[in-house]
Amino acid sequence: MHAVRIMSLAALIAFFGCGPAAPKVAKVSGTVNFDGAPLAKGEIMFAPATGGVPVIAAIAEGKYQLEALAGKNRVEIRAMRLARNAPKNTGGPGSENAGKDENYIPDRYNDNSSLSADVPVTGSNALNFDLKK
Repeated sequence: MHAVRIMSLAALIAFFGCGPAAPKVAKVSGTVNFDGAPLAKGEIMFAPATGGVPVIAAIAEGKYQLEALAGKNRVEIRAMRLARNAPKNTGGPGSENAGKDENYIPDRYNDNSSLSADVPVTGSNALNFDLKK
């Protein structure tokens, strides 16, 4: 009977103790400059290279903070403004002229991003990005 208890206990430990480790998450902060000046307002996304849920954070006055999955991440940066050729919105919300915003950050930093970041589990997680037109 004692042997059965030991075997049951060993099976429980193996069952509950051998699952996959929880993903490591680390705090990340930094700056984003666009053409030499802090990006006034935008968003930054860290997408784990191994798959998983991307994390998005606001950029304000060139600064951001988020918690990202440790390891290699693809980084995308966007900032919106009223489109240069958009007509003045005279119809209010819901009119055909409303919401004519454009992302003015070049595609190579978002949809076709070449930006990446290695997020360490420990140590300094200050990741800065200097973007050019």
